[in-house]
Amino acid sequence: MDWREFIASLVDSLAWPASAAIIVALLRRQIGALLEGQLKRLKAGPVELEWEQAAVEVAESVATAAPASDEEDEEVARLMALAADAPNAAILESFLLIERELHALANAGGVTLPRTAPAATIANQMADIGLISEQSATAVRGLATIRNLAAHGEARETPGRAREFVVMTQAVLFALRSQPGE
Repeated sequence: MDWREFIASLVDSLAWPASAAIIVALLRRQIGALLEGQLKRLKAGPVELEWEQAAVEVAESVATAAPASDEEDEEVARLMALAADAPNAAILESFLLIERELHALANAGGVTLPRTAPAATIANQMADIGLISEQSATAVRGLATIRNLAAHGEARETPGRAREFVVMTQAVLFALRSQPGE
């Protein structure tokens, strides 16, 4: 096993835990507010939890925080369909959305960044000057690693993993569009 195969197997092994960690980190406030509520019922089988009314308010705040436009919904549907036919291409195109959002945020903040700079470098610089949170920069770096493995053919992605990447990309886009201090 050479170093590329090792990295690919490591990424493969860590895909689900990393995905869960990124989503929990991005939605930590909403999850925390949800867990603070009064637990009404708990079922152990296929895990069913029910909270009092406060949980409904948290879910509504998440749903209304950044409503997806029809154009965004169509883009996600297109990426999901692409994931079935060309998983690596879906990962590359999905990550382009992150890169575009980083440049748009930098431009809105009055910062001009070179188009050729890697997204992870841009995310680090933007976190340093307070345009995005450190958690968002960490999420971008993680997605950039997976994107690079797919781009250089070091990982043969499956349609399922490509769809997971699209979902993670949407979560990171949500975080990038939120204020850094939120």
